[in-house]
Amino acid sequence: MNLATNTKSLTLASNANFTTTGNFTNNGTLVVNSGSIFTVLSGKSLTNYHNTGTLANTLSGGTYTIAGTLAFDAGTTAPLRLTRRPSRCKVPAS
Repeated sequence: MNLATNTKSLTLASNANFTTTGNFTNNGTLVVNSGSIFTVLSGKSLTNYHNTGTLANTLSGGTYTIAGTLAFDAGTTAPLRLTRRPSRCKVPAS
């Protein structure tokens, strides 16, 4: 599946794993249930993540319910893995 933008609702359940094929934008609702992993392909971006300016280390746009893992490159030396973070959450600096 080539999914670049979520505008509705996307849920990963039952220990599901999904990796994008490119950049990903969440303008809808992204739910990653416990045991599931949503990964933005290494070298690509979660366009809702801001790593500079007044929104540095935040996610904006869309809604995030993460009980599993949301993994993406955050302009750091290692991929960032978020667990249990609400919408517009503050992302821990690495």
